[in-house]
Amino acid sequence: LSGKMGPDAQVISMLPYHGGTDLGQDRITKLTKFNFLLSCLRRDSHKIDSFLKVLRCRAAKMQPELC
Repeated sequence: LSGKMGPDAQVISMLPYHGGTDLGQDRITKLTKFNFLLSCLRRDSHKIDSFLKVLRCRAAKMQPELC
């Protein structure tokens, strides 16, 4: 999908996490990092949801009740 969006979309594969593949040795560290990952996923899904709502409203200019 990102290939169809153009070369700028390839930046998607670059994640802000720079900690490497080691999640830590103890259980607390692993759970903390996993919780952070889930919070990022939740935040990103909210951004996508908001974007889709705006897109739907723009596409339905003739039907404002959908917004």
